[in-house]
Amino acid sequence: SVKDVAFAVEDCRGIVEEARTRGASIIREPWEESDEHGTVLFAKIQTYGDTTHTFVERTNYKGSFLPGYKVLEEDCDPLTKLLDNWYVSNNNLKLTCGRERNAGSRKGSKK
Repeated sequence: SVKDVAFAVEDCRGIVEEARTRGASIIREPWEESDEHGTVLFAKIQTYGDTTHTFVERTNYKGSFLPGYKVLEEDCDPLTKLLDNWYVSNNNLKLTCGRERNAGSRKGSKK
């Protein structure tokens, strides 16, 4: 099952405030993480069940991914080439859709 889904956003604080006005449960108020490349703003809300959504605002960040992550030197890990090749040849993302119990589930089907 899915625990968390992260979304790249442009206005993390605004999204959290809008979610709050619509009754969302805020798991973690907006927080910042920084390094020499800038600052990333995060926030987390509850969706259904144990699933959460994390909002990630990188508008003030110039690094390659997130604070604390470093770009690996090419060929520094012998598995990198194998994994890159596997990803290219097997690039298929499987999406799952959760549904709360008894929330619109069908009781039977017709033949």
